Amino acid sequence: MKSVINAAARRNMDAVKEKMGQEALDKAAQAIRLRSEDMPTPPGLKAATAMPKALPSLGDAPDVTSPTGQPLANYLAAKRVGNLLYMSGVIAVDPAAKKVITSYDDLPAHARQELRSLGYDTGQLSVDVFEAPIVAQSWFVLSRIREIAQQHGAQMSDVFKLVQYFRDLRHYPAYNRVRQIFCPAGVVSTVVEVSGMLPSSEVLIEVEATAVLV
Repeated sequence: MKSVINAAARRNMDAVKEKMGQEALDKAAQAIRLRSEDMPTPPGLKAATAMPKALPSLGDAPDVTSPTGQPLANYLAAKRVGNLLYMSGVIAVDPAAKKVITSYDDLPAHARQELRSLGYDTGQLSVDVFEAPIVAQSWFVLSRIREIAQQHGAQMSDVFKLVQYFRDLRHYPAYNRVRQIFCPAGVVSTVVEVSGMLPSSEVLIEVEATAVLV
């Protein structure tokens, strides 16, 4: 949160510089310094202390996302409307590596441990080659939704609705088991089968979420 406030403060200062100009800003700083030292402010500096009124406040700071939660195109990862947080559909693409998640090797160690507790990530090639794509993508997508919720001050328990899009509904049972890790209390759910997803045919699932903020 401190980094968000600092970033917003820097944006405010940039806006001040743009509206006032560097020379006027220097005069304003000099006037403020003189006042703090109980010294009279020269007449030529008084006008420079009038700050522009139409400046962005900290409350105007845009939604912030981490590198893993960064949108893949020109849209918001999430937007707050009232006390609700609407999240854009999330797919299993690692923006740092610029690749679709397709195997257990693409996941962190703690994720693989969680999946092993469900009977996945067996180490048997003849099993994992079929299960890994949808299981790994399910974990990655739900983990990212949790990250985005946390960035806006919510927890996964505050996510009350999920809309899940599958290229093949036969993948739903595996996804549903993984979802229990993140939503043990259950959520309002909609499941839809679609013909394809961006950016490639390797993407098997997309999930959009809605959370309540308190």
